[in-house]
Amino acid sequence: MDVEMENELNQLIQHCKEGDLASFEKVVQLFSARVSNVIYSMINNSGDVDDIAQEVFIKIYKNIATFREESKFSTWIHRITVNTVWDYLRKSKNRKTIPIENVEPPFVSDEHGKEDLGKLMRRYIEMLPVEYRTVLVLKDIEDCSYKEIAEITKCRMGTVESRLFRARQALKELLKETTWWRDYL
Repeated sequence: MDVEMENELNQLIQHCKEGDLASFEKVVQLFSARVSNVIYSMINNSGDVDDIAQEVFIKIYKNIATFREESKFSTWIHRITVNTVWDYLRKSKNRKTIPIENVEPPFVSDEHGKEDLGKLMRRYIEMLPVEYRTVLVLKDIEDCSYKEIAEITKCRMGTVESRLFRARQALKELLKETTWWRDYL
């Protein structure tokens, strides 16, 4: 983010802290795609993404006065998003893992009849434990730094690195056990 955009964002945040709803609406517009992307990448259930995103923005609105600007605003929003998704997963018991021998390739076709590799990968990422899934999404999809991920997940940087390594290894093992992916490489 360039300096001018960062200054504009800081002004929006300040106006939000003062209760300006129009400024908050602009914050929602700026971050709604990123928030929805993180949610969808972690739960892969498009039916619940909007509800969870709405809950995230309600939490942001209620707590924006507590944002102390010790970290980047995007990091703070990611932390709220991840915590909200974790709450959702805990409540819905949606953290089931499926043994690899029971996995069927979840083919999803586009309008041309081709399988969408991105959708397939999201389905496999969803099978990872939530701690692994979180760091994988934040690093490889959202392009957060290790430091930002540590702040978001409230873990030490070594823990983040370890979880990311294990997430990638688990995904690799999952893919090795299936044969459908070879057609795409």
